[in-house]
Amino acid sequence: MKVQTLYVFFILASITNIGAQNSYMDSFWKPRLFTIPVSADASSFTTGITPTSIVSINLTDTVNKVLPTNFGTNSNYRSGSSILNRTSLYTQAKLGEFRYPAGSGSNTFFWDGNGPTASNTLLTSFNPINPGSNDFNPTLFPQFLSATGSQANVVVNYFYARYGKTATDNQVGATNAQKRTARVLQAANYAAGFVQKLNIDLKAKVLNWEVGNECYGGWETGYNVNGSVVTGTEYGQDFVVFAAAMKAVDPTIKIGAVVYPSNVTWTSQVLTQVKNVADFLIVHEYFTSDAQATPVNVLSSVGDIKADMDTVNNWVIKYAGKTKGYYPVALTEYNSRGYGSTNMVNGLFISSILGEIIKNKYAFATSWVNEWNSPGTMSLLAVNESYQPAYTPRPTYMPYYFYGKYFGDQMVNTTITKGTGINVYSSVFSGGEAGLVIVNTNSADQYVQLNVNSTKYNNSYAYWHEMSALNIDSANYKFFINDVSGTSSGGGPDNYTSINPRKAIFANNSILKLKKYSVNYIALTIQTTTDNVNPSLDDSKLTISPNPAKDFVNIKIDSELPSKIEITDISGKMIISLNNVNKSVSIPTNQIGTKGIYFINYNNRVKKLIIQ
Repeated sequence: MKVQTLYVFFILASITNIGAQNSYMDSFWKPRLFTIPVSADASSFTTGITPTSIVSINLTDTVNKVLPTNFGTNSNYRSGSSILNRTSLYTQAKLGEFRYPAGSGSNTFFWDGNGPTASNTLLTSFNPINPGSNDFNPTLFPQFLSATGSQANVVVNYFYARYGKTATDNQVGATNAQKRTARVLQAANYAAGFVQKLNIDLKAKVLNWEVGNECYGGWETGYNVNGSVVTGTEYGQDFVVFAAAMKAVDPTIKIGAVVYPSNVTWTSQVLTQVKNVADFLIVHEYFTSDAQATPVNVLSSVGDIKADMDTVNNWVIKYAGKTKGYYPVALTEYNSRGYGSTNMVNGLFISSILGEIIKNKYAFATSWVNEWNSPGTMSLLAVNESYQPAYTPRPTYMPYYFYGKYFGDQMVNTTITKGTGINVYSSVFSGGEAGLVIVNTNSADQYVQLNVNSTKYNNSYAYWHEMSALNIDSANYKFFINDVSGTSSGGGPDNYTSINPRKAIFANNSILKLKKYSVNYIALTIQTTTDNVNPSLDDSKLTISPNPAKDFVNIKIDSELPSKIEITDISGKMIISLNNVNKSVSIPTNQIGTKGIYFINYNNRVKKLIIQ
């Protein structure tokens, strides 16, 4: 084992967490704009039928920001060096966060390829993961991040602190406490070396770092070392040492601690130790056991996302003495179990889970896993499968792809007033369009009525793609996009990126038919179907500056006659009406409203105003 530079001494109280931490991820928010498709297939909404579901969408009631980091996946070292040839698959899906290097493998992963032999550990047998040139190794990972333009969270090997021998273990007269101190320091400094390698040497700028994977679990190598089982208290104390070592290398990083919403003993002990050190908290969720992973059980477990967040926040208040939401919470592993993880069950499930992640304010989330050279794994892409080509999308991949196209940058409130088995998530783009995801988990077609609290979308175009399957049987891996699929016995269409969306005229209370086992990804645009704009009025007649506006907005008109100007919010509600405006007017933004999207109307010409 190569000796690492000693970055720190044993420090338990040198790091403090200043103020609430739950705002630093907001800096990754980016405005999203919906791109009007160049071509679309004519369709229509349903008429003359009683809706089975009624959905009300309140576009002025913002629930949460939509962060690029909400859409992430685990990028496993097992994916191999060839992953760099597949970056287009991840950029197409607008994946904004990648976890590395593994799950449980992180606790036996040695980033420099110099893992200890069994004789240099306290374990009876040990097989370290020493990534080689054919693996997706630490040198390639920054190249992958650069190619995808994404953020990352990296897991450091925590359990090396429990099983890795040091010279002190062979020192005559050394106490158990001294031996433990030396082992923790060795592992903490090795973790700091990983920070040095990625962030300093390779300039990867990884912000979020996790200390260990599922450290509460008996399946982790190092959880039980010769009868000594790790506790939350021990892990929390060691976490403080790791954080000191890692931040000594790069003070800008954020470091997360592992908690477990199903184990109050573990979590309370951890929070007591790390409350003034941890920058964020880590949870994992697989929803059901393997034995209970029927489609019904999987699809009905969507609410666990909210339950986990509520539990963690309650325990943060009780055991860390912090306010609700003080720590960002990261869902760094999640997926369904059972056969449904590779067919349309998971297409339905992940479409709902992504909405729940945003609604319940997770800072970042990474599904398990992107790709893995092993049949039947819960990956976004098929690898070594008999029923579809390697590295082609499973139904699990498509929700990320279509959320990237159809979901805006602000989630808004949605209420289902009628119907069961329907999940709906709504959003607004910075351009004013509305983006919807509607999931039908029922075994029969449904008809959903869409009530929107805005007149902006009346007599305008809606565009959408539908993902569906004929059934969710265990042997059916086939899915369709707008009724198109591929030639293989499983998977979807080969040309999914070039399939035209459907297009229809939308009016409030329109009814959309939902096929059984389907997801519809929809955009409601402000692209009017009739030309009610004065053709003699050029866009240059009305100018707005600055836009986006912060403190005030200047509105200028190129007209010899005094004119009327109206300002409305996104729902069409009148905010300000000004008569006899002569040339220009300056308006403080606090007279218009809070941050958001507004519209300035002048002589049948509409322009968008953004207030920051």
